[in-house]
Amino acid sequence: MTDHQKMRMLAYDWHGGQNSPLYSFASCGGVVHTEEHRTQLAVEIRDNIAWCEANPARDEAEDLSALRELLAFVMAAPSNGEEAPFPS
Repeated sequence: MTDHQKMRMLAYDWHGGQNSPLYSFASCGGVVHTEEHRTQLAVEIRDNIAWCEANPARDEAEDLSALRELLAFVMAAPSNGEEAPFPS
């Protein structure tokens, strides 16, 4: 599994429902559609990070690391229409 595929699977794990930016990202092949979509993705990922930090009773260290990696991936990904440096 490529890093791109891992990020898509992580987005499926953490999305907030079928209308969420993460669900759109995951279901459309790991594509950042627009810069507005990138901003929405960053907000949703940061909200998930905050949830993990606020719930220390769970073992969230692995989740936090993965979510931070997803945030970095989304921020570096090209928006739709740009050539993607990531294999599908």
